[in-house]
Amino acid sequence: MSNQTINLRIERRQDVLNKIRFSRSTLYSRIQQGLFVPPVSLGRRSVGWLEHETDMVLRGLVSGKTDLEIKELVLEVIALRANLCDQSTLQNAHFLNFSPRAEGML
Repeated sequence: MSNQTINLRIERRQDVLNKIRFSRSTLYSRIQQGLFVPPVSLGRRSVGWLEHETDMVLRGLVSGKTDLEIKELVLEVIALRANLCDQSTLQNAHFLNFSPRAEGML
């Protein structure tokens, strides 16, 4: 995956629920069981999901993967999340072109 560009887009809970068509309790139950990716913290009282992660799990569900295969997929996705800031991944990412100074933020 290090040769691919990952567009980081945050989805809020309602967006995820609309996409996967689970109830809220089913979503959190699947997260507890390791069958869906957990959210990332956006602040003290705010969470969201990375769109590319939810899409990967959804593709697994649609392709007919077993619960065990989905659990393995979720573990892989979470491991990839930890590597998003590795130098090898960052060198190929488009968001490196972002400059806070050029954007007038500094």
